[in-house]
Amino acid sequence: MAEVLLKYGYMRIIKKIKLIYIAYNQNVANGHKLYFYTHYSTEKHRNDIEIDFIISNNSKLKYKMYPIEIKSGKKYTTTSLNRFIEKYKTRIGESYIIHPRNLVIKDNIVCIPAYMTFCL
Repeated sequence: MAEVLLKYGYMRIIKKIKLIYIAYNQNVANGHKLYFYTHYSTEKHRNDIEIDFIISNNSKLKYKMYPIEIKSGKKYTTTSLNRFIEKYKTRIGESYIIHPRNLVIKDNIVCIPAYMTFCL
């Protein structure tokens, strides 16, 4: 645990935990069931895809899932989210990133600030 705190920085971890807490509470308050996704790569011997939250539209005929990634830093990559979208492209509705910046739409991913999570 000490190595993790030193590598990522204590404040960065606290910021990520706060954003996850906000996103979780807002989505549960909106009546969404939240799911988590991870994919273990046997070649790399680690998880190569990890999605923080997935919500669905609960449709029997046109089922769609909406992946949500939480990013606490101002600079980040979307590699895991992009791999997930590529793998399940026919079943993805919209993809979201909750981050500490303003509302942005880039590469068909809606990036929203934490205070807008109630809109999901």
